[in-house]
Amino acid sequence: MKGDLNIVKELINHGANVNFLNKDGWSSLHLAAKEGHFDVVIYLYNISPTLSLTPSKSGRLPIHTAALCDHHEIVFQLLSLASNEETKQYLLNSSDNGGTNLLQNFVICGNVQIVKKLIDEYDVKIDYKDKLGREAIHHAAIIGNKEMIELLFEKGANINVQDNWDKFTSLHHAAKEGHVNVVKYLINVCRANVDIKDNHGKTAKDIGTLSLFL
Repeated sequence: MKGDLNIVKELINHGANVNFLNKDGWSSLHLAAKEGHFDVVIYLYNISPTLSLTPSKSGRLPIHTAALCDHHEIVFQLLSLASNEETKQYLLNSSDNGGTNLLQNFVICGNVQIVKKLIDEYDVKIDYKDKLGREAIHHAAIIGNKEMIELLFEKGANINVQDNWDKFTSLHHAAKEGHVNVVKYLINVCRANVDIKDNHGKTAKDIGTLSLFL
């Protein structure tokens, strides 16, 4: 966690178990990835490559942890170290217990350039659904990232797709969270369907009105 590679090496040289998992199922590689310690990540990987494929109890791999914390250098290094194409594809497309994958992790942390790179260079699909049926476009709307929505729309995201949890579209989510500029963009530029109703029969306008009183 502190990123002190010399101490890490000394501990391992004296018998520390590099594969030990804490009560949450986190390995030393998870912790180094979370804190962005590139050199420690590479060292631990070289000692035990299987750590990169060891999920925590929440189902997150170290690469997911790095992505959520926007440590993209670590993410792409772990991808480049994959022993074969099958392993690389697994890292690119695997998801945690909530069904959130690598692309959605970077959408959630708001890194537009890395999302673009994953789409353009790694062919990661933007219509992947998590366990609530939410796609990248839903997550972008929830956090109110207009630039991210612009990118996803340009890449072919379905603006009107409804999730499986409450049948919200991206417009519903943006309205609920009060992201006025995103709502305007979705309606005026993306031509989002304002008449789609959620599983309670409410349109995005209804949701937006309700949110004013919550």
